[in-house]
Amino acid sequence: MYDIAPQYDKMLAEMITMTKDTTLTIRLNKEIKSQAAKVAAGMGIDLATAINMFLVQIIKTDRLPFVPTGESELDQSLNDENAGRVSKPFNNASSLLDGALRDKSK
Repeated sequence: MYDIAPQYDKMLAEMITMTKDTTLTIRLNKEIKSQAAKVAAGMGIDLATAINMFLVQIIKTDRLPFVPTGESELDQSLNDENAGRVSKPFNNASSLLDGALRDKSK
């Protein structure tokens, strides 16, 4: 089981008294929704409350409560190499041009 961190107790108390006057409709993967609901339930809250807490945290901190990261440059390079999008090294300009012409003729 999870415990909600003490700093969220106040946020949760504030949210309980807030007027809920709009609806947010989102499309998401069924498995993601199910797993997130289980985590929220383990913390003693429902998914709607968890999403409300997420949105309140964005407002309070003026940023996402996590740092989104993309694929690293190294990962991108390795993926390019594995997919055959990276050429072999060339020793001189002539070899480079020969290789480029060979690739173009394929």
